[in-house]
Amino acid sequence: MKNNILLLSTIVFLVSFSSIFFYLNKDIIKFKQKVTELGYIYPFEEETQFVDVKIQKSTLIINLSLNDSFAEHDVLKQYLLLEYFSYELSHVLLNNKVKDSIQISDIKIFGKANSNKYKLIRTSHNQTSFFDSESLFFVNNKQTYSSTLLIKELEQYERMMILSDEEKKILQYGKNMYNTLTLNGSYYYPKKDHAIVSELILNKCNITKDELKQIYWKDLYNTITN
Repeated sequence: MKNNILLLSTIVFLVSFSSIFFYLNKDIIKFKQKVTELGYIYPFEEETQFVDVKIQKSTLIINLSLNDSFAEHDVLKQYLLLEYFSYELSHVLLNNKVKDSIQISDIKIFGKANSNKYKLIRTSHNQTSFFDSESLFFVNNKQTYSSTLLIKELEQYERMMILSDEEKKILQYGKNMYNTLTLNGSYYYPKKDHAIVSELILNKCNITKDELKQIYWKDLYNTITN
């Protein structure tokens, strides 16, 4: 009798553990898929060939296969591109179920273009503060930028980066469409949803793709510096 109870308890435990592992693994797969899709939206679609995602303990590791054109940008733009990618990563992480199962405190992005190696590290002690955390950027293992240094250098561009009232309305319209489409980020699929929202903005606001890109860059600048 005791052996039967022990056997039954073991079976129940294994079934429960398997169910938990299945759903956790399912959440991780979905999360990785969404992160991979970031490589197919602006501005990364013009810079990346492949995105590989790994989770090691509390660290999210991204390996980017970069186009040769990435190496032709100046160091500041290279940093901005990877910094923007880290912001998008943080956004996906904060709106995904995987955050309830895995505590991510570090984001490391590695990339290679031609013979140059790039690395961006963003560390946070709290998932909700990723956007306030310090980031460090390395080119060929030499630190070239940080969030603090970037803010100081970009002060000279501040007037050029001020969003007009019309541009703010365009961004707000895009955010409203994004929230409606993804239920406030809960069901966000970057490749598909970014294209839909961009097309809605272009049709509604009667602007070109290049004009929309400029608005996105201004918004990125204001996000980083404020």
